[in-house]
Amino acid sequence: MVYTTKVYKSDPDILNIDDGGSIEVAEGGSIVLPSGRNLGEKGVPSLVEWIDDFLGDVIDDSYSAAKGSDGQGVIATITQAACGVVRLTAADEGSSDAANLSVLTHGLNWKANQGNLTLVTRFKLESAANVAFFIGFTDVLATTTLEAPFTLATTSYTSNASDACGILYDTAATTDTIRAVGVAADTDATHVDTSLVPDTSWHTLRIHVGSTGTMTVYYDGTLVATVAAAVTATVALTPVVAITGRTTTTKYIDVDYLAVRATRA
Repeated sequence: MVYTTKVYKSDPDILNIDDGGSIEVAEGGSIVLPSGRNLGEKGVPSLVEWIDDFLGDVIDDSYSAAKGSDGQGVIATITQAACGVVRLTAADEGSSDAANLSVLTHGLNWKANQGNLTLVTRFKLESAANVAFFIGFTDVLATTTLEAPFTLATTSYTSNASDACGILYDTAATTDTIRAVGVAADTDATHVDTSLVPDTSWHTLRIHVGSTGTMTVYYDGTLVATVAAAVTATVALTPVVAITGRTTTTKYIDVDYLAVRATRA
């Protein structure tokens, strides 16, 4: 197996390889290296990249996942569907996030000031009725503090995290649409109503956080929001998926994969 890298006009003409040598590549050409060889200065990849396709039968023990006090909630569980899916199930207590939440986090390994911080995922709701969910970044692990990073009641936002950014959907709001939200050092950003209404189909989400903390959100490949001062650039973050019920019926969200990358510090 080999990896092929296409060289475009924006690429350097000389690419260093891990033995300290170099390969000269004409514009529009391509290079083919044996599997496992790294392109980058002295063999060090320029990006830190992590992806989980949720294959197998249990989630990796590197995750920090938790659920609320109601016994009907379920901590993130792999469903062993085709291509791999993790499912978070909110409980049916109906009135308390502390009882209903199901939250999946990974590790506080990411900072916006690394540059090019990006989260990409594909998700599907069981139902868009009587439910709230958040996908993005937050500053606390679920096993340290069980919380929904954001909630929205009528028109009033509550940021439970000190630093977090991502998308929020909460049917406790006056208008049931997806919002792009952020909080930096306990100061809420100017949130954006995307006017998107979720359904029960698969959707792709890409969240990019620039080195100063500005967030851009792409939904199914379309730019839908830009939020300035969405997060503190120097605060360590984890990817997060959280769901909570707003009814006495359990609710779940399926996640096909999670991928995060940023420039190597």
